[in-house]
Amino acid sequence: MLIATTPTALQQLIDKVDAVSCDYGLETSMRKTKVMVSDDHTFTCNGEALKQVESFRYLGAVVTSTGDCSVKIRSRLGIARSALTSMNNLWKDRALN
Repeated sequence: MLIATTPTALQQLIDKVDAVSCDYGLETSMRKTKVMVSDDHTFTCNGEALKQVESFRYLGAVVTSTGDCSVKIRSRLGIARSALTSMNNLWKDRALN
């Protein structure tokens, strides 16, 4: 994850990471590389425009361009609901009274 305060600084970071990666024989995957910004600005890597997204998952948390946490809350509620549903057989087992 790269963070910058200006579009120019972010483009410089992208270019630097790509250059250092190339020095070590690594290639930036355009399919996996995305950018999230709060304004309309096009960022490029190796001459290709990077896809802009409104949100992404980082270390289990959903990060949005607006800072809205409702997506994170809904995601965690869904995970909890799934865990509880998977325990339905346990809740209904009469032998465990």
